Amino acid sequence: FVGDPGQLDPFALVGAEQWAGLSYDPSASAVKGNVSGLLDRMVEAGLVERRSIPGDRRSNALFLTAKGRHLAERGIETQRAYVAQTLGTMEMRDLAELERLVLAWREKARAVEEELASQE
Repeated sequence: FVGDPGQLDPFALVGAEQWAGLSYDPSASAVKGNVSGLLDRMVEAGLVERRSIPGDRRSNALFLTAKGRHLAERGIETQRAYVAQTLGTMEMRDLAELERLVLAWREKARAVEEELASQE
């Protein structure tokens, strides 16, 4: 996280793909400056390394370093403990209702995204 909670998501994403590497094309994202800057800081902190992809000069493969892997594992452990202490203590019927609500919310969010995209 390197003091920036915003690094959690890309860090987790890279961690999820740590064995095969994760390729990214900085020109393909609407928030490419944010992602590239975030990845630059993670590289500088020694958490992630970029490797070029043969035949593709625009993209890089991303790999966690040993330091990054250790930090990702600690973060995952912390998250699992938090979930166990919170959701893990809820009744099954309440969890089922929560799941129903989250899925309904996701569908509403997707509908809004589709509507916005159709207006472009």
